[in-house]
Amino acid sequence: MELQAGNIAKPIGTPIGAMYDAFSCPSPEHVDTLDILVPLIVREYTAGLCASYVGRNAERIATSSSGLIEYLTTWFTEPTAVIRTVWDYGFGNLYRSFGTSHADHTRRSAAIAVCLAVAGLPGEWQATFENPVRLRLGRWLLPEATRISVVSSGTEVFVKYDGLDRREQIKFSHDEGCCRSGGSEELYQVARHGVEFVLFAKDALDLTDFAEFEGRVVNAIEPNMVPVFYDAIDIIKSYTPEYLPWIARVLHQVFLLKPTGKRIESGSVENYLGLIHLSAHPEPLPVAELLVHEATHQYMNVLRKLQPLDDGTDSRNYWSPPVNANRPISKIIAALHAFGNVQIFYQLCAARGLPNQLECERQDAIMKQWLDALIPPTVENASISATGNALCRPLIEKLGR
Repeated sequence: MELQAGNIAKPIGTPIGAMYDAFSCPSPEHVDTLDILVPLIVREYTAGLCASYVGRNAERIATSSSGLIEYLTTWFTEPTAVIRTVWDYGFGNLYRSFGTSHADHTRRSAAIAVCLAVAGLPGEWQATFENPVRLRLGRWLLPEATRISVVSSGTEVFVKYDGLDRREQIKFSHDEGCCRSGGSEELYQVARHGVEFVLFAKDALDLTDFAEFEGRVVNAIEPNMVPVFYDAIDIIKSYTPEYLPWIARVLHQVFLLKPTGKRIESGSVENYLGLIHLSAHPEPLPVAELLVHEATHQYMNVLRKLQPLDDGTDSRNYWSPPVNANRPISKIIAALHAFGNVQIFYQLCAARGLPNQLECERQDAIMKQWLDALIPPTVENASISATGNALCRPLIEKLGR
């Protein structure tokens, strides 16, 4: 994807290259830049991806649908037809199954079309699936269907579906933000201090080719997990409020992994913008840290849609303490960017009186040791691009390194 600097600079009045620094870490002077630039990049990227996907697989999609290609075309030829940027892991599935001959391309396209209907794109379409599919209307999970018909007025969405043992109709209202009739299932949603994301368990998750998560995603969201997220966001609000909009812009969907003892893990996948995964965990402070960490990865992944972090000329591997392994320079940049923000998070928590001072000091010491190894490979490395340097340099300066 290529964005013309002039198209972005008009509302901000700054050359595009000068905006890259905003993606390094939260800063008051960059709030407006990120508010405009992040959704713009995501909208342009997802529209372009969808256009390429439909163009490549149009023949197969057309054989099992009616109006679906035309509906999607309305959006990707003019992405502002939907004012709100659509963040959904379904775009990651498009990327992952782009050139796969055995993929159910109608299913993947329909998942995006349902997201657009919820976002207010008017139109209608029908689709038939090779196998039963559970689509989502926002945070509402629809029953299994082998055939679906969708009519969107822009303010309401009507869905008719043929399931394995029944035929139903569902109405979604934008004003009410909910579904009526038809057996849809409401997913857990976390909404606190401007941060808002949907939680996914196994049945609500439909990822393409992710064998590494087989058997690891929780079977159900335990109700006691939701307050942990609220408490984590309260910590951020009280001690590091600059990270609230940082998280809110880019973190929209979360799937939970089964806990493995006291160890907590998290992750993001480059082309699944807005989606993260983390272990179900009972303590809010580590969860708060991981929300900061994974949101930071999301900024990197968004910025990489404009330019890679390096040009590939540095073939060396460098020691990365977080994973106890040698990694290429792009992975070093990613680790520095994420853990540098984690160190800022803990330093702010300590300075602003978080009761658990010992844990803040312990984490700060760990981050310092890791950054001692991660920073040097990024300094005066000619292979690092403008985007890579923009992630590292302001962060290093803010940390006083």
